[in-house]
Amino acid sequence: MIKAMIIDDEKLIREGLVTYIDWEALGVEVCGVCGSCMEGLRMALEKRPQLILADICLPDASGLEMFEQIHGCGLMCQVIFISSYSEFKYAQQAVKLGAFDYLLKPIEADVLYDCVRRCVGKIRDTKAGRQPAYDRAGAGKVLYDVLTGGRQTDEAFFFVTEQMGVPKGCRPFLGVSVDKVDFFGEGRAAGAFPVLAFLEARISERIVCCCFFTMPNQEEQVYEEMARVLEESVSEAVCLCDKNLSLGAYLQQMLCGLLLGKAEDKKCMPLYLPEKQSLAPEVIKSLDEQELKSGVFQFLEFCRGNHWTASYLDFQFECFKFLENVYKQLAWVYGSPLPSAVDMHAFIEQLRRPNNVYDLFFVLLGILEMVFAEVRRDCFQSPYTRKVLAIMRSRYGESLSLKSVARELHVSPSYLSSVFKADTGYPFSEYLFRYRMNMAYSLVRQGSLRVYEIGERVGYPDVAQFSKGFKKMFGYSPKQLLGRRGEEGGSPPGGCG
Repeated sequence: MIKAMIIDDEKLIREGLVTYIDWEALGVEVCGVCGSCMEGLRMALEKRPQLILADICLPDASGLEMFEQIHGCGLMCQVIFISSYSEFKYAQQAVKLGAFDYLLKPIEADVLYDCVRRCVGKIRDTKAGRQPAYDRAGAGKVLYDVLTGGRQTDEAFFFVTEQMGVPKGCRPFLGVSVDKVDFFGEGRAAGAFPVLAFLEARISERIVCCCFFTMPNQEEQVYEEMARVLEESVSEAVCLCDKNLSLGAYLQQMLCGLLLGKAEDKKCMPLYLPEKQSLAPEVIKSLDEQELKSGVFQFLEFCRGNHWTASYLDFQFECFKFLENVYKQLAWVYGSPLPSAVDMHAFIEQLRRPNNVYDLFFVLLGILEMVFAEVRRDCFQSPYTRKVLAIMRSRYGESLSLKSVARELHVSPSYLSSVFKADTGYPFSEYLFRYRMNMAYSLVRQGSLRVYEIGERVGYPDVAQFSKGFKKMFGYSPKQLLGRRGEEGGSPPGGCG
C-alpha cells in the first residue's frame, strides 16, 4: 500500500484532506498528519511516504523549502502542493522543480480526488515510490563492528547509510548512553530536529550507542542544543564526528570522558606514579579502598593524556602492565606468593573480555578491589593461619597434611584446624585442594607442561587422581581445558576463601 502524508497549518483543512478522499479505495494509507515544515520534514524522513500533500505556505518555512530538503535527503516522493491565488507563482516554481501538481484553494473534492488518483498512478507506474531498501538489523551489526574494532570499516558503514538515503558528506552524530534504556529519552532535543537516519547498537550489557544524521546546514545547531541538554551528564554523551578520526576512537574517548566524570576526588594527592606505572607506596601500605579507587582514576587520566584510551586495545595493554606492577608491589610488601585467589592468569583473561574502555576500566578496578580485600584479610589472620598459608604457597607440591604442618608449628592439629577454618572459611584439606587446583589451572593454561608433569608439580603424582580432582573443581578435565585455550570463559570460578 502506498503511504501518504498531509501537511497544513490549518486544522480544518488537514481534517478535510483526510476525509474528502476514499484513500483506501486508491490503495493509499495516510501515515502522518502535521502542521509545520519542520515537523513534516522529520515525519517524512521517519515514515518515508511516497506521496505528500502540503500547503505551500507553512508557519516556519515555505513548502518549497521543505520540498527541496526532502529531495536533498534522498527521499524521492511525489508532492502535491496546495496554494492560494497569491502563492500561485511559488506553486508553479515547485512544479518546475519536480513537484507532481498544485491545487488552488478552495479545493473541490472531485478535483482533489482526480489529482491524487493520477499521482498514485504515476507512483505505481514508475520507480518513484520505491525507497532504498536496507536491512536495519544488518546496518546495526555494521555499526557494532565499527565501534568495537570488528571487521567492518567506517567506509562500509557510510556506504550503508547512503543506502538509507543519507546524502554524501553528512557528518555523523555519535551518542552513547550508559546504564540507560536508550539515548533519546523523554524530553530529549531529538524531537526538535529532523533525523535523516538513526541506527542503534548495544555495545555491551550496560552501553548503548546510536549514530544519527541530520540536515547538513543544521549540524552545528543540533550539536549545541544536545550538548546543552546533556551538560555535565555522567551517563550520556554526544559528539559530532569528523571523518579524520574513526567512529570507534570517538566512542572510546566519549566513554573515557564519562568515566572521568565519575571521579569523586579530582584534586587529591598523587596516588598513581606515572614514571613507575604503579600505585604510590602509601596506597599499597594502607590497602585503603578509596585511595585505590582514586589512584586507578589517576591512571585512567594518565592514559587519556597519552592518547591510549582512543583504542580500547591500547588501554587494555596498559591495564595489563599496571596490574602486573601492582601485583609486584603487593608481593614485595606482604610477601610472595599472595593469597591463592590472586590469580594473575585469571585476571588477564578477565581483562581480555571487554570491548570498550568503560567496561575495561571497571573490570580492572573490580580486580584490584578484590586483590586488596584478599591481602587485607590475609593480614588480619592469626599468626598460625599466616604460617600455614606461607607453607602451602611455597610447598604446595609436597606431601602436606594437617598433622604434619601442626607438628612443624608445634601446635595440636585440632587447635590448628579450628583457627585455620575460622580465618579462611575452609578446612585445611579443602583449602589445600583448591589452592593446588588453581595453581594447576594456571599451568595448564600456560601450555608448556604435560598433564602428568603438572599433576606432579602440584602434589598429585597419580595422573588419574589429578585429572579426577581437576574435573571435580572446574567441571572439565585438564585435557579439555587445553582444547579450550584462547576461548573466553575459561577462567577458574575463584580461589580459596
